[in-house]
Amino acid sequence: MISNVLSQRVNNLNESASLNTAALAQKLISEGRDIVNFSIGEPDFNTPDAASLEAIKAITMGKTHYSNPQGNLDLREAICEKLQRDNELAYSTDEVIVGSGGKHIIYHTFLATIDPGDQVIVPAPYWVSYPDIASLCGGEPIIVQPDPVSLKLTSTELEKNITQKTKWVVLNSPSNPTGAVYTEAELQSIADVLRKHEHVLILSDEIYEKFVYPPAKHISLINVAPDLKERTLIVNGASKGYAMTGWRIGFGAGAKTLVSAIKKLISQTTTCPSSISQEAAKVAFGDSQPSIVMRDSFQVRRDTAVAILSSSSFLSEIHKPEGAFYLFLNLEKIIGSKTAVGRVLVTDNDIVNFLLEEANVATVSGSAYGMSPYLRISFACSIEQIKKGCQSIVDALSTLQAG
Repeated sequence: MISNVLSQRVNNLNESASLNTAALAQKLISEGRDIVNFSIGEPDFNTPDAASLEAIKAITMGKTHYSNPQGNLDLREAICEKLQRDNELAYSTDEVIVGSGGKHIIYHTFLATIDPGDQVIVPAPYWVSYPDIASLCGGEPIIVQPDPVSLKLTSTELEKNITQKTKWVVLNSPSNPTGAVYTEAELQSIADVLRKHEHVLILSDEIYEKFVYPPAKHISLINVAPDLKERTLIVNGASKGYAMTGWRIGFGAGAKTLVSAIKKLISQTTTCPSSISQEAAKVAFGDSQPSIVMRDSFQVRRDTAVAILSSSSFLSEIHKPEGAFYLFLNLEKIIGSKTAVGRVLVTDNDIVNFLLEEANVATVSGSAYGMSPYLRISFACSIEQIKKGCQSIVDALSTLQAG
């Protein structure tokens, strides 16, 4: 093959670290290794029956053709109803765009708005794809460090990093990878800064909103700052809250001008969202009960994982996440430790490899999310796997010698 066949754009692009780790874990499992996979970022529940049956019905009725690039009208109506019912937010159908997953919406949003040199503020720790999508679309990701305790973006750090080149600020609540949930006061403080910079747009990624553990509550930025609605795009979808990651339905809610631009791009890229998936999502968005069942189960799993891992002197201070289904563990006490064979663990990647080799547990390093030394553990797996995997981690760590 010709050596320069690939573009510099693709050569500079990173693969998703979490997807790579999950694929490695599956490969090892297929080879006979007894691996507990804590790297998976999706619910382990089945899609709600009502949504699946609606998809089957759609197939038998021949609803298998092209649809509106913006998404079917009846699905957008269901999304508007969901936003009003669940979030107390009022949007019209021409302010909603449906895509092939939330990532698809974010990519087309940045592609529609970013010119070379535009900056995108991405608070660390961040979902792995934000910086790469910004770069892929010609922008410059500006990584902003969080409050060291809450691991959330502060208004002070936001103010320090906004420039005339800033185009977008990304907010993710509940957060992947930390599970942090922004409070009303925190959002109000951020909104106060954003009001002073009218050229800045806000991408509010709320894909984990269904998984917030009482007494915490999910609040959208627009709930506390309705005056910022025209500058904000809410990104959400069916993947997490409705266990529909493979159906690939996400949506954006925002200004008509932006929605129209994204629609134009979709018409020239993926043409439209899957017609069958749209029928399933229409039903899913109308029923929150399956999400409540999943949330309650995840809360039990979270508490179980925290209880076991906290028994390790290396992991004595574990922050219990308020949302999503991840633990983000601080590894500072482990860095510099020696394994039984004398190998020094220098980075969080070293610790990830150690746990895979010695504990048969797959995790993802904090460096993948822009913050070291940390470790992300997904508790979106059975309670039996959580007990087994967390105890294996504790046992493996007990073999380490202080550096």
